[in-house]
Amino acid sequence: MLQKTVLLFIFLFSLQTKAQSVIEWPRTDQLPVHAENHMYQDREGYMWYGTIDGLCRDDGYTIETFSSRSYPALANNYILHITEDTKGRLWLGTKNGVYLLDKHTYRMSPLPELEIKNKTVTYLFTASDGRIYVGTKGFLLQYSSHGILQKAFDLHQNGDGCVNYMCEDTNGDLLLCLNGLQKLNIRTGHIQSFPFLETNTSSIVQDYTKRYYWIGTWGKGIIRFDPKASPEKMFRYEAIPVSFNGKNSPNILSIVQDDVFHYLWVTTMDNLFAFRILSDGRLQQIDTSTILPSGNKLLFKMLKDHRGNIWVSAIDRKSFILTFNSGNIIRYPLPNPLRSLQCNPMVSSLCMDDNAAWFGLERFGLYLYDETTGTTVHYNECPESQNYPFLFIKKIIRSHIPEKVWVMPDGATQLYGIQRKGSVISVHDVVNLKKNNTSPGDIQTLFEDNSGRLWIGTTHELCVYNPQDGNLKKVLEAHSFISGITQTQDGTIWACCRNTGLYKIQEGHISLFPYRRDFTCLSTAPDGRLWLGTGQGDLLCFDKREKGIFIHFSEICGTQDNEIGSIRVDSYGYLWIVTNRTLQVFNPSNGMSRTYTISDSPIDMERFFPQAVSISADGTFYLGGVPGIIGIKPFSMAEKENHTQVHITSVKTGKNIVFMGNLPIENQYPQAELASDSRNISISFSSLDYLNAHSIRYAYRMEGIDKEWNYTLPGENTAFYNLLPKGKHIFEVKATDKDGIWSSSISKLTVHRLPFWYETRWAQTIYILLAISLMTIIYKILRKRYEQRNKQKLEERMTAYKSVLLPDESGTFRSPLTGTSEKDQAFADRLTALLEENIGNADLKVEDLASMMAMGRSAFFKKVKEITGFPPKEYLRIMRLNKASELLSNTDIPIAEVSLKVGISDPLYFSKCFKARFGVSPTAWQKDHHLKT
Repeated sequence: MLQKTVLLFIFLFSLQTKAQSVIEWPRTDQLPVHAENHMYQDREGYMWYGTIDGLCRDDGYTIETFSSRSYPALANNYILHITEDTKGRLWLGTKNGVYLLDKHTYRMSPLPELEIKNKTVTYLFTASDGRIYVGTKGFLLQYSSHGILQKAFDLHQNGDGCVNYMCEDTNGDLLLCLNGLQKLNIRTGHIQSFPFLETNTSSIVQDYTKRYYWIGTWGKGIIRFDPKASPEKMFRYEAIPVSFNGKNSPNILSIVQDDVFHYLWVTTMDNLFAFRILSDGRLQQIDTSTILPSGNKLLFKMLKDHRGNIWVSAIDRKSFILTFNSGNIIRYPLPNPLRSLQCNPMVSSLCMDDNAAWFGLERFGLYLYDETTGTTVHYNECPESQNYPFLFIKKIIRSHIPEKVWVMPDGATQLYGIQRKGSVISVHDVVNLKKNNTSPGDIQTLFEDNSGRLWIGTTHELCVYNPQDGNLKKVLEAHSFISGITQTQDGTIWACCRNTGLYKIQEGHISLFPYRRDFTCLSTAPDGRLWLGTGQGDLLCFDKREKGIFIHFSEICGTQDNEIGSIRVDSYGYLWIVTNRTLQVFNPSNGMSRTYTISDSPIDMERFFPQAVSISADGTFYLGGVPGIIGIKPFSMAEKENHTQVHITSVKTGKNIVFMGNLPIENQYPQAELASDSRNISISFSSLDYLNAHSIRYAYRMEGIDKEWNYTLPGENTAFYNLLPKGKHIFEVKATDKDGIWSSSISKLTVHRLPFWYETRWAQTIYILLAISLMTIIYKILRKRYEQRNKQKLEERMTAYKSVLLPDESGTFRSPLTGTSEKDQAFADRLTALLEENIGNADLKVEDLASMMAMGRSAFFKKVKEITGFPPKEYLRIMRLNKASELLSNTDIPIAEVSLKVGISDPLYFSKCFKARFGVSPTAWQKDHHLKT
């Protein structure tokens, strides 16, 4: 009976989430202290928090802190207020004056004016004309956009003179909240006090109609201010917030109007309140208990960001964000009445039937909720089902027979066909797989085809059961688990088998498309394509029209590394992909995707159960988990343009930050300059979409290093590069929006890594000079060796030459014709004979000798040179002179006659050649040798 009461409460209390929902601030653990004095969003979209321990910048992934520890110029870490000028500088109000943070360089400097130095800043405001207004105790200081003090307005006549809030009206004048309400006329410099308002004002906001203002007061709640009304009607007391305990909460801290419902959101000393503006302009407090926990809350400031979300800072709890979504998520929480069960409810299986819902609650069994009667029935309460093993339900699927489902207990070899009649559960089919096989394996998955046959996949086989005749038949024996079954429009049955592939069963014929992947699920789309998920997070498409090719879509939709437990395809052809922590809706036709996580508001679950999925007749997708059920209404994911701008937020080398998202100089990319030893870097980036950062994907590349885009997984925002070369590199990055559409805008960053000393131009010049010097030395060494070799050859040649010219000890001359082989020796002997025979022929030429030797001129030349070491012409001259020396040594023949006998017709030329060879004239040679004789 307890379970029935619990489940009845579940569905009767099911709460359709309002358009407003609450999300806790992410990354608060990165703050130096959980106490935000002020929040500010700059022009680029960064969120800045002023704390008691420094300034913080939030990019949606990381919070960077600026304090006196890292920025010595910041003498005071107590940041009270923040604004931004037109020069890209943040003005920081502290208890010790104003400090400027230049976002071009991220350098901090104090505002040097004596009027502000060492004073506590109560408020900062940037007017539409670019001038900065600084509120201190008793004064309002006006600065130019360059930081030059222009005027100082004395506020001592207005109580303590501390400005609590400023607002610019439609004329450009400033409305000041202090003791009452004042107006500063920008043109005249005159400060006007409004009568009939004798209370401290804390905040003011212009109504979206721009006809009047809403003022928060200290002690009198909310006041409406109409500057165009007569003095006595300008201020109308509208409402004092009333707490949950019925007590008034009149002290207003902050007031903001949202952009969707135009509600006024008000923080007081003990809570957050919302007011609806009625048609007559009056306020009506609305109930916020559906989105906020009961009890007092110590809240502080509020900020409406560029996207219309309202950020609320808290002191006693985590700060939070009010979001205004489309309300397409339905949440069915299973809340605190289950405390008596001492556990969080776990919806592990789910099936939506007509006007009913079947679901399995882990360790509590099968339940039926009848929407028509609003009753919830536990299987144990029905006599016809109480004796069946429905305590642990793994899967429930809908049958084509009205009011019937198929139930698969966990770890069983039996399954059951269950029907309902009203709220009565009865079992009509019992399918026992051991009927035909003693070891069929545990049932893993079920599918009912168009003819009403039930296909059953186990750890060992695929079977089909016909409810009409009770026939159970084994279709195939599998090598591993059958993890998914589906049917295409042509009637073909498909089954995926883990680490085996995809089976096709058509008219009794079985085909296998092998593919070794850990398949976990299978579904078919209206266009006939099959979609498969794996345990490694692969999303695969099998198109039977494309020759049975498996196409990977994991990188496109970013499902890597997360086990896909279930894939369902809706009537639009969208894929609903479920893991334990995410639900992703993917449109294959255009690549759009939308990702929901368990921590998203208003989902707020501990985990999803991928088997607990169901699509109702109206297209709503239902998903169970811990601690309840959510439903998502169908929505369009048609093609749209995306111009999301990505901001490169930091470049780090190790733990050192060398670039902080510096604003670029005009017409130039921002540049990060790295030291020569900064070769391993990380580059972080963000689209500054704070509520969807977990689902945004990025693509990046480095010019000259990456040939293709690198794609991140959802929620990842950092690129890593190792051994970065010296020089300038262009880094590019783009992002998707929350629906997975890639932006047409590409952000760029110039990364300049300085060279090591040995990589500089001076070093390169030295290298060139050293290389030239080395080459010169090598050249000289080689030339010297070459000259020595040539000298040695010349000496050897001269030695050989002299051996021909000079006689031996017996006084005879040696012939250099000595062959190294019998063939060469025969050639030498023949040539010697020819020369001796024709030595007196003055007209003898090399060509004649070649002809006599029956050789061509070139071959003869080469052969003589090879054997003698001399060219033929020179060798012939040597032989003539050799013969002449013999004649002169042995006879008294006149010189002229000797010349003719050796074939030299000119005696003078003969004498010259003879002296050149022997060092003496023919006459001296003859005389000397006659004396010796």
